[in-house]
Amino acid sequence: MDKNSASTNNLGLFVGGLALLTAAAVILTAAVPQAIATTTAAWGQHVLTVFINTLPFLVLGSLTAGFLEQFLTPQTITNQLPRSPRGRLLAAALLGLVFPFGTVGIVPIAWVLHKKGLPASLGVTFLLAAPAVNPISFLATATTLGWGWALFHLTAALLIAFCVGALANRLPLLASFHPAPPPNLAQPTSFTLRTFWSAVSQGSDLLLHFLAYFVVGCLLAAVWQTTPLTTTLIGTNQSTLTSMIAILPITFFAGTSSLTASTATAAWSAGVTAIYLTLGTMLGITTVTTLTAVLKPRSLALLLAIITFFSLLSGLLVTIFN
Repeated sequence: MDKNSASTNNLGLFVGGLALLTAAAVILTAAVPQAIATTTAAWGQHVLTVFINTLPFLVLGSLTAGFLEQFLTPQTITNQLPRSPRGRLLAAALLGLVFPFGTVGIVPIAWVLHKKGLPASLGVTFLLAAPAVNPISFLATATTLGWGWALFHLTAALLIAFCVGALANRLPLLASFHPAPPPNLAQPTSFTLRTFWSAVSQGSDLLLHFLAYFVVGCLLAAVWQTTPLTTTLIGTNQSTLTSMIAILPITFFAGTSSLTASTATAAWSAGVTAIYLTLGTMLGITTVTTLTAVLKPRSLALLLAIITFFSLLSGLLVTIFN
């Protein structure tokens, strides 16, 4: 099957899936009791909210990855990386300064950079640090929560990403990517109208590749957010280990999209807010489902466990020293 046929099949599957979901929603709305219909409507509203708020970042990230696929050479990555292991980790963590696309949008970029020769441990470091390092996220956090929380978010993300990247150097399972086809070393790198449209085409293919995984994440996030347990956990405001553990599902399924940071600060303790900022921006449900197209399942599960541990640790430290 050639590339065009594969792209057509991916697009057909996605459009067909959306058509089935739409038809199911219409049938359920007409056939089920009012109480269930109300819940279904709320679920659909949450799906659309998460989808609309996050999709632009995936689109921008995929298109950027398409241009990297077209114009970036493996030699460029090799030549630009620092020689020392610590310098490489720091460079990967700070790479998010030039890619302000949120966690979901970073996934296709990290995938292409890995295909081009970026070591897997540096790819994971980039994935974890980029959402907090990019200037847009930093300024948004500072505007909503204040400079103190913005600096905490930035510092915590850099430290966690650096530690996880260093650990991945010794534990390859932590950064085990799916096998990727080698890049086309003979491709033209000069900017012409032909190469421009080729880059756009490759970005579109990447978007279609990741879109199905992303939609699954939106559906799961909406299911959780419409359960009564969500409302109960949102009221958690005690600085105890139990309350910090209880807030983990909210942080994982909601990320930082459905609840504003200011609302979290008003309702929660400092320790819980720290967990919300750390875990929510690094590995929310939509990010995890999108990452299943990039990382192997055991690697993703181990990464999620480690990030959860570091998030709890950050919450405890903030509680102790607050």
